[in-house]
Amino acid sequence: MSTTLIPSLDTLPIELIYRIFDSFDGQFIILSLRHVCKRWDTIINAYFHQNGYKLNFDSISKPDFVQVCHFIQPENVISLTLSDQCTTSGQISLFLSFFSIERFTRLRSLTLLNIEDQHLKLILKHAVTCPLISLSIQEKNTSKRSATTDILLSVTIERPGLKNLTLSLMEAGTDQIKWPISSTIEHLTLYHCHLKHFPIIFRHFSSLRALFIKDCDLNDYLSINPETPLDLLPMHQLTSLVMEDIVINISKIVSILSNTLSLTHLRLIGSIDKIDFQWEQLIQAKLPLLVQFEFFFYTSICADHDSIITDALIAPFRTPFWLEIKNWYVNCDQIKRLNVHNTNFNYDIQLYSIPVRDHCFQYYPDWCRTTSSASTEMNNDAAVMDDVRTVFLKAEMMTATTTAMIEEAENTSSYLNSMQVRI
Repeated sequence: MSTTLIPSLDTLPIELIYRIFDSFDGQFIILSLRHVCKRWDTIINAYFHQNGYKLNFDSISKPDFVQVCHFIQPENVISLTLSDQCTTSGQISLFLSFFSIERFTRLRSLTLLNIEDQHLKLILKHAVTCPLISLSIQEKNTSKRSATTDILLSVTIERPGLKNLTLSLMEAGTDQIKWPISSTIEHLTLYHCHLKHFPIIFRHFSSLRALFIKDCDLNDYLSINPETPLDLLPMHQLTSLVMEDIVINISKIVSILSNTLSLTHLRLIGSIDKIDFQWEQLIQAKLPLLVQFEFFFYTSICADHDSIITDALIAPFRTPFWLEIKNWYVNCDQIKRLNVHNTNFNYDIQLYSIPVRDHCFQYYPDWCRTTSSASTEMNNDAAVMDDVRTVFLKAEMMTATTTAMIEEAENTSSYLNSMQVRI
């Protein structure tokens, strides 16, 4: 009779079970693995006591949320994500009715999604005493942010030890946050950034390694000379810069990139004032360490005839610098559309690196789109769209495409029939 022991979860050493638990968030362990047996319940309780709870409530049903809240010990929560988004509406208020926020003494990571100002004030009053390493706040309505919240934010973000910070700023830079003179933050994400914030970032965030900007207009509408460069201090420690959903003013971008000589990763996505800017010269002169350059630029042009400009725009990206030294590949699309008066065509231009890094992609059928590629062969590999999360299709364009295909098929069929008659 064989005495070989068949391995199973029930016979694994506790150390290996702990390693498995490390791959899951706290609510999964609580909801799915408890009450399997007494041994597992003992192991789970010991694991949370030793390692703390990592709880992400961004997408969780209300019954599961309540069940987890009834189980946890606030003193052992080290990572917490609360959400008041449409699928979890009212969650933060319910959470605060269950717990006194002062009991969460071990919090190292805190994420608050779509939070109202009254709840944010309550949580921030305690957050300033927590050993936070990561803080992410996305408010429901920044225009309703109170002066008290600005003060609490100012105190929180200047705490030593904070490494990761995400904030939604008020429109047009009207918030009254007092930025720290010297910051320990290494990863900074800002939504609704304003031009006035760039000198602050470059002056005060001396430890910054990665900067992510979302939703920013780089045009200086109040300046007599909008081409005036930004007054920035060099930020030689910055290695990653990502700017998405931005209005790109080339003179301002040049100012920024001229002070970030250590960049290895650069992503720029947005409308641009100079679609034909010579990027090769700037990169060679100012960004000698750049390894990844990802971009998606778009603009509109007026034209009275079918002038195809994609080849001219793509030509600078066919040099050895792009294709052989960097191995960066670029496409250019020209999309035909009627102007508002329906008298002639205008054109939308899209210039973008491959693979596409814009999460939202507008699909245009072949009849209204002309595409040129810097590569000698068009890359149709599905991997070029791996980062795209949303594709927009215009119904009228798809209808026009279908109509054109039907007409083409009918014409072909008529032609073939006529050929058969002649034979």
